[in-house]
Amino acid sequence: MWNGIRLVSDDSHFEGSPDQWCDHVDASFREWLPTVVELPGGGQGWQMPGKGKELPPIPLGLNVGAGRGWENLKTNGISYPDEYNVGMGDAAQRLAEMDRDGIDAEVVYPPVSGKRALDGFIPGEAYIAIAEGYNNWLSEVYTAADPDRILGLAILPHTTIDDAVAELRRVATLPGIRAIALQSWPNGGGHPRPEDDKFWAAAEELGMPLTFHFSFGATADERPAEFEGNWAPACTLLTRVDTNARTAFCCTQLIVNRVFDKFPSLRFSIAECGASWMPAYAMQADTNYTRHRHHAKIELNHEPSWYIKRHFIFGMQDDDLAIRIRPEIGVEAMSWGTDFPHVATDYPHTLQLLDRMFDGVPEDDARKILGGNLAAHLKLSPA
Repeated sequence: MWNGIRLVSDDSHFEGSPDQWCDHVDASFREWLPTVVELPGGGQGWQMPGKGKELPPIPLGLNVGAGRGWENLKTNGISYPDEYNVGMGDAAQRLAEMDRDGIDAEVVYPPVSGKRALDGFIPGEAYIAIAEGYNNWLSEVYTAADPDRILGLAILPHTTIDDAVAELRRVATLPGIRAIALQSWPNGGGHPRPEDDKFWAAAEELGMPLTFHFSFGATADERPAEFEGNWAPACTLLTRVDTNARTAFCCTQLIVNRVFDKFPSLRFSIAECGASWMPAYAMQADTNYTRHRHHAKIELNHEPSWYIKRHFIFGMQDDDLAIRIRPEIGVEAMSWGTDFPHVATDYPHTLQLLDRMFDGVPEDDARKILGGNLAAHLKLSPA
C-alpha cells in the first residue's frame, strides 16, 4: 500500500522454469513443451519445441532483471536459480517479493520466452494441451496461494476459433483466472478474420475481461499483400503515429473491424504500452479518418478517438509525461504496473518511483491509475 492506496499492478510476469507447470500438461504432449538448456557461453535459455529447435535458444537475460541494479544487468549468463533468483520462484516467493516492493495485487502474464517459444512451432493438439495445462496450473497452484493478490491471466491456443472459444468458456469457470491475455487473434493467426466475432460475442456474454501485453497478432509490416476486406489499408491510413506503432496498429485493427460497434461492452487493458503518446494517436486517427474514410471505405459509428478513450486502458511504468497530461488522456483510460521481474521494473524501490511520479497528483486520480481502473476492469471486489 502506498499513501493509503492499494496498488494493483497491471503488468507482471511469471518467469520461472517450465518445470514448475509442465506436469499439468497431458503426458502424451509433453515432448512439445519448451525446455531449459545450457548455453555455450554460460547460463541458460528456453529452447523452442518442434520446428523451433532450428532456432537458437532464448537466453533468460533481461526478463529476470529485477533486483540486480542497473550496473549488474546482463542479457545472458543467467540460470535457474542464480544469485539473485528474483521472479524465478514459486507463488510463496512471489508473494514475499510483492510484500518487499509494497504491491498489494498484480496480474500475471505468461513468460515472455514461453510465448515466443510456442508460436507456430507445434501441432494444434499439442498447443491446446499446453494452454490447458498452463491455465490449470495457474488456477490450481500459482494463484491458489492467494487469489486476491495473484491475478491469473489465461492463455489461448493459437489454433482455431472454435478452440479459442472452448478454452475461453473453460477458463471462465476456473478459480483465480481473472482475464484472458491475447497473444494472437482469436482465429489463431496474426490477423483478424470475420470468425473472430464468435470469440468476442462469447467474451461479452461471459463478461470475461480481456488484456494484452503491448500488442497481439502480427505487425503492420507483417500483413499479407492481399486479405479479406479493407482492413489493411484502413488500419495503415489511420495509424500515422510513430510512437508505440505496434500498440496503435493493434488497437486500430480492433476499431476498424468494428469490434466495439458490434460488442460495445468489450474493453482491453494493455500492459507496458505507455500512455503519453495516446492523445497524439487519437488526434491523428481522427484526422486521417476524416480525410480517408470515403475512398478507403472505413465505416464506423464514431470517430476513432471515441473508441480509443473508452475501450482501452493504457498501462505504463514510469511515464511521467502521462501523469502531467492525464486530462488529455483521460484518467479512466490509464493504469500502472511494475513489469516485474523484467528489466523495466524498479523492484524493490517501486514506492520511491511512485513518490516522485505522483507528487502533487490528487488522491482520486492516483487511486484510479494505481489500481482502481484495473480493479474495475477485472471486476475485483471494492476491497
